[in-house]
Amino acid sequence: YLRSRGALEPWQLGVGTQRSHPGSLLEHIEKHLGEVLPLSLQEIVPGEPSIQIHAVRRSHNLVLVTTGMSDRPMTVPPGAEAYRYAELLIYLPADWPIGQEALKDPNHAWPIEWLRRMARYPHDEHTWLGGKVAIFANGEPPRPLAPNTRLSCLMLLPEPGDLGTAELADGRVVQFYCVYPLYTEERDLEKQKGTEHLIHLFQANLIGTTVDVQRANVGLSRTRRRWWQWRD
Repeated sequence: YLRSRGALEPWQLGVGTQRSHPGSLLEHIEKHLGEVLPLSLQEIVPGEPSIQIHAVRRSHNLVLVTTGMSDRPMTVPPGAEAYRYAELLIYLPADWPIGQEALKDPNHAWPIEWLRRMARYPHDEHTWLGGKVAIFANGEPPRPLAPNTRLSCLMLLPEPGDLGTAELADGRVVQFYCVYPLYTEERDLEKQKGTEHLIHLFQANLIGTTVDVQRANVGLSRTRRRWWQWRD
C-alpha cells in the first residue's frame, strides 16, 4: 500500500535528487565536503517538507547531510531572520554502515532517524531551532539513543567556516547545524554553565566533531577535574 502511495524504502536511490545544479544545496555540499554518494535516504511516507538524507564518505569520516528542511522557512522571532532556513549534518566514523541491513540495527540507524526527526520538528511545531544552540533529548529523563551507548541527547550548533552558510540561487540563505550527541550529564551541565563551558571541556578532553558512541563523559565530575588540572 505504501509503495502505491509513492513511498520509498530508506535505502532506495533518490531518482533525480543527486544532480548538483549551480546555486543548489547539493552543489554547496559537494564543494565543501566532497562528492555526494548516489544513495539518498528518503522517508518511507514523504511528509511536508520531504526530508532527504545524503551521505559523503571521506577518508576520515562519513558525513550525513539533510536537504528539504530549508524548502520552507522556520517561524523565527523578529531579528532572527538569518536563521529562517536550516539544514543539519552529522559526522560519523568512516566505517559507519548505512546500507539496507545496517538501517535495521538501532545501533546504526539512530543518526538517520534523529536527523529526520529534528529536521521536521520546527515545521511541525511552527517554531525554530533557537539560533546559536538547540538541544534535543530522547525523552525526559533522557534515554540512550541506542543499545550500545549512553549518549542520550543531541546538541545542534551552527557549522563554522564556509560550509556553514549556503547562499542559494533563489535568494535563500541556509544555515547548516552540526549535530553533537551528548550524555545527560553534559546536557545538564550546558543548562547550568552554558554552551561555551561545555565546548571548553570537549576541547580539553580532545573530543572532536566525529561521533564516538563510547567517548568520555565530560559532564562527570572526575572528567571536569582533569580539565581544571589541564587548565592550571
